[in-house]
Amino acid sequence: MTTPVYALLEGLALGGLSAVVDLRYPGIAIQAVGLTFGTLRVLLLVYSSGVINVTDKFCIGVVAATGGIALFYLVQMLMGFFGFRFVAINGSGVIGIGFSLIMVAVAALNLVLDFDFIERGVECGAPKYME
Repeated sequence: MTTPVYALLEGLALGGLSAVVDLRYPGIAIQAVGLTFGTLRVLLLVYSSGVINVTDKFCIGVVAATGGIALFYLVQMLMGFFGFRFVAINGSGVIGIGFSLIMVAVAALNLVLDFDFIERGVECGAPKYME
């Protein structure tokens, strides 16, 4: 019932934020959208072809990595309140870029978990309202 309203408000918020950021860095919003849909398409193709199998160990690994990242960023935020900065990780050097690539890979693997969750729901005959 509230899904369309939520989707509309989320779209307005993300569209507005993208417009503001695009004024500062022209072209970045369309690049982000293109990369997002490209990643989605490639991962859906890889998942549907069976190259990536979602096993219990895979699921545990992705969830643990995601939790570790969340904990790391929480600690980093709290330490920032006291003046501690993670310059190497948040910078544009080799370490920062490498760290960002790892974060993107873990985020992409979460999409694979989503695909598996949807597929299992369909197989179990999930009710129509769960679409």
